[in-house]
Order: sequence, then structure tokens, then C-alpha cells
Amino acid sequence: MNLSPLLIHLHGFKCAGTTFAGILEKNFPSKVLYVESLLPNERLHFDRVKQLFDAKSFNAISSHLLAQPINTNHLVITFLRNPATRLISAYEFQKATNTLKPGDDNFRAFLNRLRSSSVANYQTRLLSKQSFLGTGQRKGWDLDPWSIDLNNPNLFVGTVELFNESLVLLEKWLQSHSVNFDASYKSAVNIGGNDIKNRNEINPDLIYPDMIEVDQLLWQRASNHLQQQITLDPAFNKKLEDFKMRSQKQADELVVIGPDSFIRL
Repeated sequence: MNLSPLLIHLHGFKCAGTTFAGILEKNFPSKVLYVESLLPNERLHFDRVKQLFDAKSFNAISSHLLAQPINTNHLVITFLRNPATRLISAYEFQKATNTLKPGDDNFRAFLNRLRSSSVANYQTRLLSKQSFLGTGQRKGWDLDPWSIDLNNPNLFVGTVELFNESLVLLEKWLQSHSVNFDASYKSAVNIGGNDIKNRNEINPDLIYPDMIEVDQLLWQRASNHLQQQITLDPAFNKKLEDFKMRSQKQADELVVIGPDSFIRL
């Protein structure tokens, strides 16, 4: 039987998503649905995906392109990252893996392309409620920060900078929804290209403020929200130490499911 509610992981690019997908796989082996669209950057409406887990037994979904479902009892999980750091990491990762777009000859060119695309202020667009109006690649990438309610009981937003702390809070949050979940992990995965020391071509000052200013506000809101939850839990430090000990005792690395295994709609 399906887990009720279903866990939905909105996998932000270069936001510890592969590590968290591995944590999902550890908890629900072979019961995580990895789904993307056939076309690059095409958002997926939840109704298009719903038919897949209605017919099969899945406990969780992980997707870069799924839009946040509205008016369901499913639990949505995502992680945000300092937007300037995320952009630099994205560039370095794509450069290291030879997946840069044609014309992205340097960091400035990479930024110029993204600035005029549907993924400027990407993290806010990923979480915003979507109308799916319009046409082309901007369809499904509405920028609506006011639609993101961090107090929504069915939404959990962690951060990369407080990743372990976020996972401790996530375990507690899922427990409140009657979901037993062990978020401990041996080590992070898919972090290649993140070492930006001595990268002379990368100057954070090249990042146009309008590319990240909305994301910056959302990331700061999420960081403050996490800190408030930590402060309100007098036993948090003990829980964090227990989490770290459980992670150290993990014998196996996280299982990474590659793109060849993704379902594409």
C-alpha cells in the first residue's frame, strides 16, 4: 500500500537534492518515484504524475520539475541554498561535468543567459504555486513568493547551510505526521564541482542582483524559520548529537539513482 501521505521532494538543482533523494531511497527502497519531463525545464503539473503512483506502490516522489501540488494531504519537502553560492556551484558543477549550454564560455556568459531565462530567482519559482498559464518554457515557472507559506503544515523547507539541523527538524516534522523516518546518512553525494577556491574567473560580484534578490529573501526567511524552530526545542542539541552519531554508524553509502532510471513524461 502507498504511504499516506505521500512524500514529495522538490529537488532544487545544487541544493543537496541528490543526497536527500538517497536518504529517501534508504528509507523506502525501490518505492521512490523519480520523474522528470521529456523537455528541458518543462514543469510537470501534479495531475500528470498522480496517475503513476495511483497505479503503483510508491512512498515518495523526487523531481526537479514537479510543481508543488495544491490542496492535497501530501507532504512537500525541499531545501534552499544561498542563491549566489548556488549559482556558482551550478556553474562549477556543469563545467566539471561538461553540461554547460552552448555559449556558456565563462561565468559571465552563463549568468547573462540565465538572467533572461525562466530560472532567474529559480528557487522561488520552484516553490511558487503555478497557474500553468502562458506558453513556452516560462509556463509553470511563475514567480509568486507570496504563495509560499513556510507555516504550511504540509510543507517543510530546509537549507543546505543548516542541512543536518534541517534533517533533525524534518524527522520531528514527519513524526508529527505519523511517518517514521531516519534521515541519517554516511556522507553527502554528488558534490563534484563545488570546490570554488582559486577559481579566478568566478567573481560573485558578476551576479546581477535582480537574478537572485527574490531568492535571497526566501532563503533568509527559511533560515530564520529554521532557527526559530531550533530555539523553541530545548532538546535540540541533544537530538543533533544523536543524529550525528547515527550518521557515523551508517555502514553503507547512499544509493544514487541515475537519470537513466527516471520516468519521463
